[in-house]
Amino acid sequence: MEKPATKRRKVTEEEQVQCLLRAEEAGSMRLLDVMLKEYVGLAGSSLETSRALHARLREVADAGLAIEAKWGDGAMLQLNDPILQDLRSAGLIKPHRVRNAEAYAAALASVSVAAV
Repeated sequence: MEKPATKRRKVTEEEQVQCLLRAEEAGSMRLLDVMLKEYVGLAGSSLETSRALHARLREVADAGLAIEAKWGDGAMLQLNDPILQDLRSAGLIKPHRVRNAEAYAAALASVSVAAV
């Protein structure tokens, strides 16, 4: 038996922007990438700020995904983010993603200290 089609509410442009910014803040590059594809309409928005944001976040996602290709899935996650802390404590972030994020953060910290 087929499931009935679920009717989706249209997400407003403002909601799209907030979701994208939240994914960036949390360092969730996969989610950011998926949402940029889903919210591709922002790239053609009548608002210059939305178009510019979409372009900037596309660059952020591409750079973040390149880092994750080198350091492993989840390397860009900001583990101090309150939502990610909740997800982590609930066991909803895969351990290898946490390890990759910790390793990348440690590498950045050592470069920062060496530069001082």
